[in-house]
Amino acid sequence: MKKLFGVFVFSLLLTAHFTQTVNAQTDEVMRIAQLIAWGEIQFEAGDYDSAINAFTEVIKIEPNLFWTVYMWRGDAYYRKDDFDSAIVDYTQVIRLQPNHANAFSTRGEAYMRKSDWNRAIADLTQALQLQPNDAASHLFRGISYSNKGDYDRAITDLEAVLRLNPNDSTARQWLDALRQARGR
Repeated sequence: MKKLFGVFVFSLLLTAHFTQTVNAQTDEVMRIAQLIAWGEIQFEAGDYDSAINAFTEVIKIEPNLFWTVYMWRGDAYYRKDDFDSAIVDYTQVIRLQPNHANAFSTRGEAYMRKSDWNRAIADLTQALQLQPNDAASHLFRGISYSNKGDYDRAITDLEAVLRLNPNDSTARQWLDALRQARGR
């Protein structure tokens, strides 16, 4: 009888512990969901500092689970012209999702904004390997090639943008300027 009672008490304790653990996990999941929602709302409202704070709290709780949080936070840093911090977050996205074309593209654009043409071109090339018809990656790689002085490759990328999006005025302006400078 004592043995049966001991098993019963052990079962009750195990159930209580399991319930407490599940409740704690549920609370944590709810907290994460609230922080992500708040961060997205703040991002969309243009309050990038509040968005960064919310996403940072999520990362403190679960640093390797939510690659999307790194993407949102990277985009918030990017919008604040904090390209170094944006690059760190986009790198985390790539670590967690190695085939994420948008992470390569946005990190490449951040490198471009820092005038780091070689890294920009490398990332944008990787983005285009994953997503060949991404007009933005062609555009930013074309601009990077142009700034690096590789005009033939710049023209090739800018022509690709116009094949994908014939009304892209930025690509048209860059292409016209390059052709005029080269006498084409």
